[in-house]
Amino acid sequence: MSATSNKHNKIKRKRRADSQTEPGQNEENKPETISEQNDSAMDVDKPPKKKPKKKKKPAEEQKSDVPESKMSKRQLKREKHAQRIAEQEAAAHKAVQLQAISYLSLWKHNKAEWKFNKVKQIWLYKHKFESDKVPEELWQPFIEYFSSATGAIKKSIIEDCQKIIEVMDKWIEANKEAEVKEKKPSEVAYQRARDLLQHIHS
Repeated sequence: MSATSNKHNKIKRKRRADSQTEPGQNEENKPETISEQNDSAMDVDKPPKKKPKKKKKPAEEQKSDVPESKMSKRQLKREKHAQRIAEQEAAAHKAVQLQAISYLSLWKHNKAEWKFNKVKQIWLYKHKFESDKVPEELWQPFIEYFSSATGAIKKSIIEDCQKIIEVMDKWIEANKEAEVKEKKPSEVAYQRARDLLQHIHS
């Protein structure tokens, strides 16, 4: 073969080799294998690692971290308002009680200065069986005052006394031999009812 034909063959072989390998491609720039491509794809699909969550404090510790001043101001205001109203009502009831007791005491000891007052009489009537409202030292004046009562209020007193006595009698009968006793009616109310009936009918 001539030198010219050998030269042409070398050029053809070189072109053939160049077509199989892209320019600038070496071992490092070779495309990844299928398994390597799959591995890289899986790495992309994996979510990033999450930071470990901080442990929450127990409920008691959480509450202790919040001072009382941080509580609902509206709720605190509502509670204070309700307390203030309750105190005002208690003071008003106490004032009425003192006036009623003074009214009864004045009737007993100074009738010349005493004047009838229906509101105070009704208060005394409503609380006749309560020793904390009508104290023991004024019970005898109370009996004397209402023993002279007439009309509807006298009828109401008699009916109230009879109901108290009836309730106590039923309780005594029901709990004679009972192992578990029901709540006993007020003995103070029972005794006062008997006293009133005795003096009103005498």
